[in-house]
Amino acid sequence: MQVWNYIFNLWNNLGGGLTDWLSGWLPEWAVYLVMAFIDIFVIINVILMTVLAFIWVERRLLAGFQIRYGPNRVGPFGLLQPVADAIKVLTKEDIIPTNADRLVHYLAPVVAFVPLLMIFAVIPFQKGAILADLNVGILYIVAIGTISGIGVFMAGWSSNNKYSLLGAMREISQMVSYEVPIVLSIIGVVMVTGSLSMQRIVE
Repeated sequence: MQVWNYIFNLWNNLGGGLTDWLSGWLPEWAVYLVMAFIDIFVIINVILMTVLAFIWVERRLLAGFQIRYGPNRVGPFGLLQPVADAIKVLTKEDIIPTNADRLVHYLAPVVAFVPLLMIFAVIPFQKGAILADLNVGILYIVAIGTISGIGVFMAGWSSNNKYSLLGAMREISQMVSYEVPIVLSIIGVVMVTGSLSMQRIVE
């Protein structure tokens, strides 16, 4: 825990120093915008590195369970295998159906992925270490989390194929049915804490 305190104190000191430096030659709104972009950049990279670490741990554990080799080719102990997999996925050919709506086809993964990143804006990593301390933070998480379903529907609709559209509609109905018990479980937390703010709930 002391390591995390040290990291967050260092980050706060760096952020304060950078804010003071930028305030010397930029207007207040521009300083706010620059600092917001830096915070978003850091959060996205922390999330991506965490995902890569969990993928590596999962693959090593599953390999041990199944008495076989896990990722062991790229980097020491296969540490760079998730990076190699990410590069492979990003450079694969994107095959678009002939009659597809190309714009919606390209926007679908963006609409499905960006809201998930936006959720991290209201999650407190430590006291004061939060991008946006909304007084309705948990409601924001539920609302933003549902937007990803639109990306799934866009992916099915853009292909101009009735089977893809039916599959997307089935996925949407599953997501809606799963959200009902999630919201019901959140109600208990809100009633106990008496607040919708994520910072207040953690405290």
